[in-house]
Amino acid sequence: MFQDRQVWAILAARTTLEAQEMCRNIDERVNFINALVKPYKKEVPKARKKNKSGNVPKANVQYT
Repeated sequence: MFQDRQVWAILAARTTLEAQEMCRNIDERVNFINALVKPYKKEVPKARKKNKSGNVPKANVQYT
């Protein structure tokens, strides 16, 4: 729905710190050039364990 579009919001705050905290409450992934709040911690996906021949999960149902 929002392809090739940008959503804008205007916030009013007394300090830059308050403004950045408000933005972080709206979207926790927002990045600032001169950040006064803690940077967003990216979640690193864990590597999936590959099944090897001999490390194959057993089937729960017996096929006949």
